[in-house]
Amino acid sequence: MFNGSRCCCILCALVGLALAWLMLASVPVGQAQTPSGPVSFINDVAPILKENCFACHDAKKKKGKFEMTSYENIRKGGTKDDPIVPGKSRESIIIDLLTSTGVTRMPPKELADALPPEKIAIIARWIDEGAKLDAGVDAKAELVRELRVRWKPPQPPVAYKYPININALVFTPDSKKVVVGGHHELTVWDAANGKLEKRIFTRAERAYSLVFLPDGKLAVAGGRPGQEGDVRIYNINAGKPTMIGGVPAIDGVNDKTVFLQELVQTDDAILTLALSPDGKKLASAGTDRLLRVWDLPSGKLEHTIENHADWVFGLAFAPDGKHLATSSRDKTAKVWDLGAKESALTFPDHQQPVYAVAITSDGKLGISCGEDNQVR
Repeated sequence: MFNGSRCCCILCALVGLALAWLMLASVPVGQAQTPSGPVSFINDVAPILKENCFACHDAKKKKGKFEMTSYENIRKGGTKDDPIVPGKSRESIIIDLLTSTGVTRMPPKELADALPPEKIAIIARWIDEGAKLDAGVDAKAELVRELRVRWKPPQPPVAYKYPININALVFTPDSKKVVVGGHHELTVWDAANGKLEKRIFTRAERAYSLVFLPDGKLAVAGGRPGQEGDVRIYNINAGKPTMIGGVPAIDGVNDKTVFLQELVQTDDAILTLALSPDGKKLASAGTDRLLRVWDLPSGKLEHTIENHADWVFGLAFAPDGKHLATSSRDKTAKVWDLGAKESALTFPDHQQPVYAVAITSDGKLGISCGEDNQVR
């Protein structure tokens, strides 16, 4: 039911949040930095290739029969031999392609701008230094994963120059505080007066869904769009705070008393969470189209379901905990029978992306809504 007092509390918190954000220094946009020492393939070259080449040369597309998902695959080449001549960048095909001004230029003109000279210079310097792979890195290792595990999240600035998107918020179980997703952080606000009480730094750039579990811990789904996604469990009441900008801040990235567990890590963002009515199962879904269901008491992943053709935006458990409704960018809402491990129903009538889904308390009625501006 609609709760007027709770809605006012949310508005108070968000007004306070917006006012605080308006006072703040912007997040700088990263630029390619010229390495001061020898060029590292994994730290300096691979990020450039991932940003500019992987979209066309991943394991699925392999344009020109050239796959760049690992160091080994890069050195194999595509329709031609090894595109790299160690020690000789001017004789390396990859540099020819990056610097070309004709139809052979990579990335193709119709898809993207040419690589900036400073980025090409980093790749050329790496080749001139021998095109070596970093010690301890497997030549067969998937570069997307290698880059992900090495990536270090930035600490949020003391302040932001502009307001930022809020993708998720949730009341604490006692309804006295509101937890709000920010930029690489969660912020905790007093629900009555809108005062910012705490900042909790996170690996995820954005939090898309927040759910408190029966034990008082907070499940957070989020990630870096197009880079990684995760579902993590936090104890927002733990940790040793330090003062940043006059507000207590807690390290939720490395402090194991705050960041308790990672249930899953994916190649793109996790967008939604749902808790079963009995509090024993947690479901997640997102851009990888997979629906995952965990048994919380054991921590076991019980189901991994691929039942949608596009991103999954919404989840809802039925009161019996045995059925799960989903909504998707593929323009459908579905119901999944967890016991039988099969689809029980597909509702295709929206004809546009479906953003949210719910099930009434008696389990008899499903509700969905989306881009067609209809509640069905």
